[in-house]
Amino acid sequence: MSSAVSEVDAQSSSPSADAAPVAAITDLNVTFRRDGHDVHALRGVSLDIAPGEILGLVGESGSGKSVLGFTMLGLLAAARVQGSVKVTGTDMVTGDAKTLRKVRRLDLGAIFQDPMTSLNPTMRIGKQVAEATGSEEEALKLLTAVGIPEPKRRFRAYPHELSGGLRQRVMIAIAIAGNPELIIADEPTTALDVTVQAQVLRLLLRLRDEIGCSIMFITHDLGVAAQISDRIAVLYAGRIAEIGPTSEVLSQPAHPYTHGLLRSRLTLDTARHRKLAALAGSVPSPVDPPPGCAFAPRCVLATPACEATPPDPTAIAPGRVSACVVPFDAVSAELGSRLTTTTEDIEPETEFTGSTEPPAVVLHEAVKAFGKLQALRGISLIVAHGESVALVGESGSGKSTLLRVIAGLEKASSGTIELAGGHRPQMVFQDAGASLTPWLSVGELISERLRGNGMSRSQRQDAAAAVL
Repeated sequence: MSSAVSEVDAQSSSPSADAAPVAAITDLNVTFRRDGHDVHALRGVSLDIAPGEILGLVGESGSGKSVLGFTMLGLLAAARVQGSVKVTGTDMVTGDAKTLRKVRRLDLGAIFQDPMTSLNPTMRIGKQVAEATGSEEEALKLLTAVGIPEPKRRFRAYPHELSGGLRQRVMIAIAIAGNPELIIADEPTTALDVTVQAQVLRLLLRLRDEIGCSIMFITHDLGVAAQISDRIAVLYAGRIAEIGPTSEVLSQPAHPYTHGLLRSRLTLDTARHRKLAALAGSVPSPVDPPPGCAFAPRCVLATPACEATPPDPTAIAPGRVSACVVPFDAVSAELGSRLTTTTEDIEPETEFTGSTEPPAVVLHEAVKAFGKLQALRGISLIVAHGESVALVGESGSGKSTLLRVIAGLEKASSGTIELAGGHRPQMVFQDAGASLTPWLSVGELISERLRGNGMSRSQRQDAAAAVL
């Protein structure tokens, strides 16, 4: 950016419906070749993004959201892509490398899910932003504009010295450095706590209003999409399920899949001792997608017609399209009540009433210090046998440190930690990609954990298969 963004309150500006779209995607098909098979990641996707619009792209993992984002950035080989993807008039499928670099430099910005892997760990923050702005002076202005406290000090920091929220603000600064027409935001708030998430969403809304850019906001969280997007596009198994204004899609969804997503969402008033509502089944394999509607095997309204031919998205109301052969009114009549009756046909779970067994974990005055920083200060906690305890708090409050101390990955500076029966706690980390050894197969990763249990190799393999 040529100048810093001024500090103003976020406000909602209406996208320009009459102007030419910033992005126009027509009949997009993306196929990968893997292990001798074709993987159909996107199939016949068409959508537009208007100037100044925030389009929320939602769907389950594996639906093709990130693939669509990478295609719009021109980061997939054209041989794997069919159809048209135009950004500010340039086709990102057929354009030459020089043209695509120019569009990415002048018209596009990108914000990815994990800023730690997106930023260069060996370069100071200021230098990385200055690469995008062209000068350190403009880089410092941008760091100030995106709300980074003490920008002069943070200018010389390395990525690992910043919190997740601050790293994501750095990514946003880099993304808006060239006053882009369109920003592709791929799950930019997934790894952030709710307070930092809200701050980042407000920042994106403010920047949209001030620099006039459009944003395609990729997320699996309908709550986040509701807060930031003007329209929502629902993607399922590489195909568009429905598109429409955010308020209409969330209050009166037209596609059974969208109904299922809304019914599965977590809220604070969810019945505590009942099983969570969930979509039955799973997303079909992109290697062998069904011939008809991909959602038909999971849909309670499916008919033989649904399984024969995949329905194309068709207009059902002004500004709304849906890819469902069941009429909109019928979908609403059949499924609408289930959005507010999430406990229907769900068996209640047994409430935890205590245990006569020794506690699983007993902490007494646990302290953990890193130099002068006290991450934990006198934590006392008892976790009963069979009990589930939620540990909540903002980033930096000590949640992960406490778990690492309990698991023995960090040693407490003082205090006591007692574990029942001497069993080693098992941890599930936030970033699965960074936690799993990339050169081992899934079966090898699971059976590796059983090496010390006196089991033979075949027994370990059988146990791994049973778990899967």
